[in-house]
Amino acid sequence: MKKQIAVVMVAMIVLSILMTMPVMSTDVQAVTISSEADPGAESVYFEESYDVDDSVTVIETTDVSFGSVHDDQERFVSPDSEVLIRTPLAPGYCISNGGSLLYEYISSVNYAKNPSGTMIITVDIFIANPTGCTYGNPCPEYDDSPEYVNAWVDWDGDNVFENHEKVIDVALTGYHDLNYYGTMTTSDIVTIPAGAEAITWMRVNLGWNHDPNDPCESSWTWGDVFDEQISTETNLPQIEDITVSGPPGDESNPMTTRSVTLEATISSVSGYDINSVGWTGDGIPAGATSNPYTYTPAAGTHG
Repeated sequence: MKKQIAVVMVAMIVLSILMTMPVMSTDVQAVTISSEADPGAESVYFEESYDVDDSVTVIETTDVSFGSVHDDQERFVSPDSEVLIRTPLAPGYCISNGGSLLYEYISSVNYAKNPSGTMIITVDIFIANPTGCTYGNPCPEYDDSPEYVNAWVDWDGDNVFENHEKVIDVALTGYHDLNYYGTMTTSDIVTIPAGAEAITWMRVNLGWNHDPNDPCESSWTWGDVFDEQISTETNLPQIEDITVSGPPGDESNPMTTRSVTLEATISSVSGYDINSVGWTGDGIPAGATSNPYTYTPAAGTHG
């Protein structure tokens, strides 16, 4: 019988998953999604990256840990540009350009899906403190105006952000808590409606000294618009088990002084094909991709 244990030489498993669901972006070519799994945390990490207009890189990451799915998108400025470049607007939706990004902008948007059918949406706002305000001193330019954050999810996929699809409506204050410079964060838990479109869009906007409550408002003086394509699916492949067994005839006694066999059990989900499993860790050579995988330590190795 195989005995499940944690061994120092197994750092993580890396999976490459072929997604047969619709491509997450209509503006880029299909990409390979790489993944990592930590047997201690029993989670999978996906990362997808692509260039937008050869000027800004958008990186999508996803964490899957026994039923919980987390996705994050961040902005990265081109090294050849001193200007923060906006993320592309959702294709087919109303145009909203926001305002100046000089003193505040949306630095990241992420969401985490749970098997219960809820989604946690988190928005990070960067503020630049252009007048040098400090804690304990009056700062009317910030204290008298919150950072207004709104978000909508097009649950039904009809290319319209409707009033009942609004998921965040907050006015962020507390600038003094971060000494008027850095990142402010807002987060909310929303219920994914039954029958929601599997792949759809979310729009988040930001306004200073103005609350852009209309997702289609053309522009305002200070603020930002951030569109992100999201998945409402919560059923993704997961690592169900990681087992380690000893050599033939002594499978129940794996030891790092002799050959061991590593095996990952991954759930089968319609729409996804697991096309490779890789292993990394101390002493494991690059390119170890079989499942199960037999590791033979170098002579004199012990753990």
